[in-house]
Order: sequence, then C-alpha cells, then structure tokens
Amino acid sequence: MSVPTFQAAPDIEGAILAVLRGAYPDWVSAKFVMETVGLLPGADPVSPFIAFLNFIIRINACLASSGFQAVRTGGTVDDHYRLSPVGES
Repeated sequence: MSVPTFQAAPDIEGAILAVLRGAYPDWVSAKFVMETVGLLPGADPVSPFIAFLNFIIRINACLASSGFQAVRTGGTVDDHYRLSPVGES
C-alpha cells in the first residue's frame, strides 16, 4: 500500500503530511512536526497546537478514502504521530 499525498492541499496540511510521509512508518513528535512546518509556539503555546490538531483532523478527512490515517499516542505536544493504514495504530 503506498502512502498517500494531497493533490491540492493547503500549504500547512501538505507540509504536515510530507513530514509524516517522510517518517513513515515511524513515529514523530508533534513538537518536531510543528517546528518543521512553522507552527512555532511563541508567547502562546496553546494556539499553534490547537491549529496543529485541527490540521490533523482535516488531513484525516482527506485521507479517509486512501486507506491511511494519521494516528497519535496521546493529546499533548509531547506525544507522537504517524501515518497508519486504517484499522491499525
């Protein structure tokens, strides 16, 4: 099964997916992904993380028909993410 790409993805979603694709099948930290795509915390560390979570939700909606999903180990910036075939985690 090949790892999917976005054909017409917005920049941030495409960049996040590119990081996850590059790491596949390994896990990467949310912090690493966020820093790589430019979602830096600055004075407010919560807003960029919430934006990141919303991007993951949109990525999963786009991946729904591909047989892949973005999965995570937990719900904090210290947790890890990866692409996974649907039904696995």
